[in-house]
Amino acid sequence: MIRARFFVNKKECKGDYRPLRWPIQYPYWSTGENDSYFVLVAYVDSIEELNNLWPEASNIEYEEVDEIIFSDRFPRPDWYKTKKNMKQKKITIIISYDYEEKNTICNDKIAQRIYSDLKKGSNPRHERIENIIVEDN
Repeated sequence: MIRARFFVNKKECKGDYRPLRWPIQYPYWSTGENDSYFVLVAYVDSIEELNNLWPEASNIEYEEVDEIIFSDRFPRPDWYKTKKNMKQKKITIIISYDYEEKNTICNDKIAQRIYSDLKKGSNPRHERIENIIVEDN
C-alpha cells in the first residue's frame, strides 16, 4: 500500500476532486487548494490505481506504508471500515485438475488469479478479501 500526495487540476476535474469510482478501498482527504489545483492525500495499492481513480492527478509524491494512520488532520472517514470491525467468514473453493492430460498450472498462479477475480467483484465497503490459501491434497 502507498500513501500519496498529489494535485488534481480544477479545470480538468470540473471542480469535483472525488474519485471516479466508488466505493473505494482506502480513505482520501483534500488537504488544500489554490486557484488551479486541489491537493489530495490518498491511500492506494499502486500508482496505477491512483491514476484510475484520479486521472487528473499530477505532481504525485508517495511512500510505501504498512498501515493507515489517522490523526486530527486525517480523521477516519465515516464510510471507512477496517478488518477489525468487519465480521469474517471462511469460504472454501475446490478446484479439480486433469493431471493425466498434463493440464496443470502453478498453485500460486491459481491463487493469484482467484484473488484477482474476487477483488474485481468485491465491494470494499462491505467486504475485504484477507487472503487465499492453496492446499494440495
